[in-house]
Amino acid sequence: MDVDARRFGVIKIGGGVILEHLDELTESISILARCGLIPIVVHGAGPQMNQRLDELGIKTQYEDGMRVTTAEILKVARKIFVEVNYTLTNGLERKGCRAIPVQSGVFEAKPLNIDRWGYVGEVTEVNVEPIFTAIDNGCVPVLTCMGQSDDGHFLNINADIAARDVAAIVQPKTVVFISQKGGLFDVQGEVLQSIDIAYDYDHLMSRPWHSPGDALKLKEIKALMAVLPSGSTVSVTSAGNMAKELLTHSRSGTLITHTERILKYTSMEKVNKSNLIRLLETAFKGQVRENYLEDVKANLEAIYLSELNHAVAVITRVNDIPYMAKFAVTEEYQMAGLGRRIFATLQEDFPKLVWRSRNSNPINRWYFEHAQGSFKGEDWTVFWYGLDSFRDADELVRVVNELPKDIIHHE
Repeated sequence: MDVDARRFGVIKIGGGVILEHLDELTESISILARCGLIPIVVHGAGPQMNQRLDELGIKTQYEDGMRVTTAEILKVARKIFVEVNYTLTNGLERKGCRAIPVQSGVFEAKPLNIDRWGYVGEVTEVNVEPIFTAIDNGCVPVLTCMGQSDDGHFLNINADIAARDVAAIVQPKTVVFISQKGGLFDVQGEVLQSIDIAYDYDHLMSRPWHSPGDALKLKEIKALMAVLPSGSTVSVTSAGNMAKELLTHSRSGTLITHTERILKYTSMEKVNKSNLIRLLETAFKGQVRENYLEDVKANLEAIYLSELNHAVAVITRVNDIPYMAKFAVTEEYQMAGLGRRIFATLQEDFPKLVWRSRNSNPINRWYFEHAQGSFKGEDWTVFWYGLDSFRDADELVRVVNELPKDIIHHE
């Protein structure tokens, strides 16, 4: 199996999701596996632990959000972790998805602070061989969060931390946190479809409506993304929507990215023209017309290009008004927040802006939300914001509609 197949994704699953959404969860994971995308699964068992400890009359204490794990609690934890691990593994097998329980041998650890937390471990090393062996054999590795010290003592590992440490070593394409809520939320209580950790983190963390739970999760995700490859993403989604979100970026959860910088050029001199043409032709699935770059150069206002050539906005001028001649994001980055970031920059830089889009373009719904006005013609819809009068818009609509097509689509 290709090495990259080992690094598709890490999925962190809380015990509550396994209790309440086992069927949806195992169906989503099995769909991924049938598509040849075998994830590494790391699970917790918090609610199951609470229930068993209550039944046994064992009291639990928490310090800074972590369960103090006495020898008595550790004994219970070991049994519960095995039970929950088998519940999840057997659930996957019932869906026709081959899975292997990995209950030890992955996390080497040392006591975090035995006087304060007891037998709670800090991961010192992640042994990936049991994980990769399972994937190489076409099986989903299902990991418990039980570590072991050099002297053979078992240690309780926080599931979020375990998932983070696995991801830091494996360097996956994506990390998924399965949430019973289905994502992180905005001020209206709606799921945030995308977050760019580089640009949105400080703003979100400072908002009074940002819930403490979401703030803690976002803080953990920021720390995680610092150790992942630059192109990796993190998703927070529900058990039932996980496969759909990962396979299609279907806006069924929160997609968190750390996008590349947006570079602004006011002349064509420093622009890599071959990369620009390739980006436009890839995004629009057509061929850039002859003399396009010469025409852009003659009327150029600015080009906004992401540093890894995944998104671009080309701004020229029409009737002395800034005109967004091209706005493109490659398909795999269309839900990553790059386009949103570029457009926000345009709104800051240009009090007035006009652009057009084919009537069949699926992004038009988003354009309508961000425009102050629009006019739908036979082939094109012309959008604008910041214009002083309808007379200005009327003249611009006429001129913009008469501009030549920049992308040629061959039958």
